Amino acid sequence: MLTWLLQGLNEFLQYILDSLGIINPQTSQGNLLVEQPPELTNADLEFLFNELLEGVHQARGERWALKYLQRMEPRITVDRWLDWLLNYGDKLLSSPAPNHELAQRLVQLGELGIGEISNLSHDIGIQLLWRNMNQDDEPDQEPQELVISIPSQEKLDSPGQELLSQFGQELWAVQDVDATTDKSVSQLIEDLLTNNSIGTTGKSLSRNTTKEKPQTESHSHGNDDTVQKPPQNVEEVFTEPLAPHKESLIAIQPHQLASTLDELMVRLEQSTNLVEQLASDLAIRDGQIVQLTSEIFVPHQAETLFYQGLQQAKSGNLLAALALYQCASQLQPQVYEYWWHQGLVLLHLHRFTEAIAAYNQTLSLKPDLYKVWCSQGCLQCELGEFEPAIAAFDQAISIQPDYQAAWSCRGLALLKLGSISEAITSYDQAIKLQPQDAEAWYYRGIALALIQQNVEAIASYDQALILQPDYHEVWIDRGIVLFNLKRYAEAIASYDQALSIQPEFYLAWYNRGVSFENLGDREEAIASYQKAIAIKPDFHPAWYNQAVALFYLERFAQAISCYDNALQIKPDYWEAWLGRGVAIAHLNSYQSSLILVSNISKSNPALNLGGYEGKLASYQEGLKHIRPDTHPEGWARLHIAIGNTYYEQGKKEPTPHNYWHNAISEYQLALRQPQEDYPHIDNYQRTASTPEDFPELYLEILQSLIKVFICLQETATAQELQKQAMELLQQLLSDPTCSDESKKQLTLKFADFEQLAFDLSYKYMDET
Repeated sequence: MLTWLLQGLNEFLQYILDSLGIINPQTSQGNLLVEQPPELTNADLEFLFNELLEGVHQARGERWALKYLQRMEPRITVDRWLDWLLNYGDKLLSSPAPNHELAQRLVQLGELGIGEISNLSHDIGIQLLWRNMNQDDEPDQEPQELVISIPSQEKLDSPGQELLSQFGQELWAVQDVDATTDKSVSQLIEDLLTNNSIGTTGKSLSRNTTKEKPQTESHSHGNDDTVQKPPQNVEEVFTEPLAPHKESLIAIQPHQLASTLDELMVRLEQSTNLVEQLASDLAIRDGQIVQLTSEIFVPHQAETLFYQGLQQAKSGNLLAALALYQCASQLQPQVYEYWWHQGLVLLHLHRFTEAIAAYNQTLSLKPDLYKVWCSQGCLQCELGEFEPAIAAFDQAISIQPDYQAAWSCRGLALLKLGSISEAITSYDQAIKLQPQDAEAWYYRGIALALIQQNVEAIASYDQALILQPDYHEVWIDRGIVLFNLKRYAEAIASYDQALSIQPEFYLAWYNRGVSFENLGDREEAIASYQKAIAIKPDFHPAWYNQAVALFYLERFAQAISCYDNALQIKPDYWEAWLGRGVAIAHLNSYQSSLILVSNISKSNPALNLGGYEGKLASYQEGLKHIRPDTHPEGWARLHIAIGNTYYEQGKKEPTPHNYWHNAISEYQLALRQPQEDYPHIDNYQRTASTPEDFPELYLEILQSLIKVFICLQETATAQELQKQAMELLQQLLSDPTCSDESKKQLTLKFADFEQLAFDLSYKYMDET
C-alpha cells in the first residue's frame, strides 16, 4: 500500500513539476551514466566548457556550438559531459557567490536548444537565477542585480530606437497583484503537512505549528459521513478559495521543492493514518489530474510567474524576467500579455528576431494593438527589413490614425528605403500631429538635404534647434549642408556649436578641419584633424587629410608619417599609397633620413628612400594590398602612377627607351590583367579600367600611352590610340546626362589631345 501511494504521489507531483518546466533533481540524475575518460580531468572539462560559453556569448550561433561539441566527441562523450556538468552545477549552486554573468551564459547556451548538454546548462542557469532572486529577497543581504545593458539616450542612433526606448517603459509598469493571488506550491505543501498529524517522530517543515487533532482510521473511500478527515485533504488544498499570499510572489524554488518532497516522503512512511487518507484523496484519474492542474493551478501559477517577471524587469534583471515570462506563456499560451512582455524584454536585449516572433504571437492573439505593430516595425527597421516595417507602421496607423510615433518611424523607414518624397510626407504628418517633435523636424531636414533642397533643409534643422538647442546631431548635419552650399565659415560656426555640446564628437572635428582647408587655413585644419585623431586614433580619413595638408605646407617628412599611420589602419587605402609616393619624391637623401620608421617601412627600407626610388617603392608596395577585382580604380591608378614614374625618369636619362617600355607595360596593365596572375577571375582577361566603368580614367591612360609612343616614334600606334581617345571624348561630351560644368571640366582636362594631334601630324610629316 505504501509503495503504491508513494509512487502515485510522486507521479502527481512530478506532473506538476513538468507543467512548470522545473527539473526535479531526484529524478533527473537517475538516467545519467558516469564516464570519466582518463585523458581529460574535470579541470580540463571546465576549461573547455568555458570556451564553449564564451563562444555562445559572442553570438557565434547554434551551428558553431554544435561543431564545437562534435569536435570533442572522440574524447568526451555526452554522458561524460552531463556527469561533469551535474557536479559543476552542484558546486555553483552550493557557492554563496552570485555568479550572475555565468548564469546568463548558461541560459544563453540552453536557449540554443542543441541537445542534453544545452538543456542541462539552461536548467543550471535558471536555478542560479532563481537562487540569486531568492537571495535578493532576504532582508539581511544587499540586493543584487544582473548586469544588463539597456540602451541609453546617448547610444540611440535613430528615432526608431528612441521610440523603442519610450515604448519599453511598459517593461517597468508593475501591476498590483490581485487579492485572490494563489498560494505557491511550497505554501500548499506546507499547509498540507501542517494540517495533518504525523506522529511524534515526524519532522515538520511548517513555520507555524498547529495543534494535532484526533483522527480515526478509515478503510473506506466512498462515504464521507463515516470518515473523520483531517482538516484539509489533498483535493481541498487545490480547490478551496485561496487567501492572499502577501509575503512573496516567487514560486517554489527547485532546491526548496526537492527537500520538501523528501520530508513529505519521510512523513508518509511514519504515519499509517495519513497514508490511507492520502491514498483515498489521490484516487483520481489522469484526466482529472490534467483538468485539476490546467483549470485551477496553471492559470494562477502563470499569473504569479508573470508578476514576478514584471518585478525582475523593474529591477533590471532582464534575463530572469524573460525566463519567467516564457514559463508563463508556456503555461497559458493564449494570454497575449505574456508574449508582449517577452517581446519588450527581447527588444532591450537586442535580440530583435526573437522579439519580432514574440510580437507576431501577440498580434495573432490581439491584432488591434497598434503600439505592438509600431514596435514590430521599428525592430524590422533595425534588421534592415524596411518594406515589412512600413507595412507594420501602416497597420498601426490604420488602427490609430493620430499615432504620431508611427508616422515618424514610417518616415524613417521610407527614408532608408530611398522613397524620399513619401518620407517627407510622413514627417509632415508627424509634425502636424506633434509640432514640438524636434526629431521629426531633424529627419525631415535630412530628407530635404538628400534631394538637394538645401535651403529648406536648413530651415527644418533650425526649427529642430529652436525646440532643442542642444541637439548636437542637428548642428553637425546643418554644418554639412552649409558646407555643400560652400558657406564654409557658417559651417564651421555650426560645427563649433555641436562641439560646445559634445566636445568628444570626432566627426565634428574632422568636418571642421575640411571646412578650414577649403578656406585655405591649413594650420587650423591640421589642428582640427589632430583633435579628431586624439578622440579616435583609428579614424584613417583624419590621418590622410592631415597628411595632405602637411604636403601642401611642404612638410613632407611629417606628411609621410601621417600617410603611414593611415595605411597601418587601412592597408588597401590606395589614395594614401599614391599620396605617399608623391610626398617622398620631394625629399632628397638627407631629408628622407628625417622620416620616422613605421611598421609600414620596417620590412621594406626602400620606402623611406627619397626621390625616384622611394616613389616607385611606395607604388609597388601599395599594389601588394590592392586587387583588381576589389579595388579596380585603385589598382589601375597605382599602375598609371608607376608608368608615369618610369616615363618621367626616362626623360632624365641618356638612354630612356627601357624606362619608356616599362611605362607602356604599366599602362597596359592598368587597362587589363592576365588570368594567370589572378586565377579567381572568371574571364581570361579582366578589364581593370573600362570606358563604361571609368571613362575619364580610361582617357587618362590613352593620353599617357600616346605620349610615350610619340617619344618612341611609333607614330602609327599613337595615331590609332588618338582616334580611340577622341571618339570616347566626343561620346562623353554629347552625353545628355552630362552637365555643362562637367563638359567644361572634361574639355580642360583633355585639352592636350589637340596638341597631341598636332605632334602626331608633325611626326608623320617628318617620317614621310
